Amino acid sequence: MHDTPSKGFLVEACVENLDQALIAEKKNANRIELCGRLDLGGITPPREMIISVLNQLRIPLKVMIRPRGGNFTYSESEIESMKSEILFCKDNGIREIVLGALTKKGELDMATISSLLSMADPMEVTFHKAIDEVNDFMASLGQLASLNSIKSVLTSGAGVSALLGKSLIKKAIKEALDEDVYVSGKKLDKLTLISNVKKKFPKVNSDNVISVIKELEKHMFSHPKDLEF
Repeated sequence: MHDTPSKGFLVEACVENLDQALIAEKKNANRIELCGRLDLGGITPPREMIISVLNQLRIPLKVMIRPRGGNFTYSESEIESMKSEILFCKDNGIREIVLGALTKKGELDMATISSLLSMADPMEVTFHKAIDEVNDFMASLGQLASLNSIKSVLTSGAGVSALLGKSLIKKAIKEALDEDVYVSGKKLDKLTLISNVKKKFPKVNSDNVISVIKELEKHMFSHPKDLEF
């Protein structure tokens, strides 16, 4: 039997395949981010995998658009590849994608981002952790806030971990206007995760909490308003 996602605590599980997606759904994930090669930080998954997960998942699905691992500065051919994948997702009913692009100077590549957003319309877009590699985090966040298609930003607060970047995350939440700012749970300490899950779900016993964490901790993103830093 599928567990109904609990209110007030959003869990987004980042997965590589259908089995992982279905496990995350069963373990109360509210939505799925589908990626390939999570060992590289996530790249665009195979098209057949996108269709397979889309057809069998009951919770919302977003898809990573990233042509390779490594930095977030892309060649013209890589940008064209991203556009092709965006068009495929749009044509097949994907409602949200995840993307990002930077210049060699460590700034948002607004020309590329705007071009990708134009191709993605009317899909919603999450800007991924490329934001953590910019020279000016808050200025870049402000630029993203000016783009109507960008609905959320995934970040560790420009820190080595979400906990080390917590002060910047708090500032980002306060100043992010209409955007949602999501903490990269992959970098959260396991004990912090368990503590927060227990506080949100006091009736869930410890074994079940740990079970949920073991399934999702490597690939989990949560809204920072629901986490106590």
